[in-house]
Amino acid sequence: MPQILLEVTAKFKFLKVVEIPKFQNENIVAQQGLFTSHIPALKSESGTPQTLPAFKNNDRFPYLDEYLSDSAGDDLHQKLLDKLKGKPLCFTLKYNEIAPIRRKLDQLNITWASMMPNLEGATKEAIRRSAMKNYIDF
Repeated sequence: MPQILLEVTAKFKFLKVVEIPKFQNENIVAQQGLFTSHIPALKSESGTPQTLPAFKNNDRFPYLDEYLSDSAGDDLHQKLLDKLKGKPLCFTLKYNEIAPIRRKLDQLNITWASMMPNLEGATKEAIRRSAMKNYIDF
């Protein structure tokens, strides 16, 4: 997710990057990720009730990619979205797309072992590779 998109969104909508200690947390360091919250408190610091965001014509709470991609009428945010390549997307893969994408991730060294550099990650990766030997691509 582009850092600039997080920063611009945080200027006009509730979005908080949640800092967690990286010391002695191999997974967080290896994944080079961050945690965000786009769920505001039910009441502001002054005690005024706040409205939780809902996704467009729906009562459900928006996913982060929807929230970041909705300019809500803010011109600066819309200009950034228009220029930005690699907008955040949440999507569901079809079963037959898993193997080709898995191979690409392997080529980029994005594996259980690289994302979780400990015994658990190595074990999960060994099990995955063993299972893939029997898998036939269609």
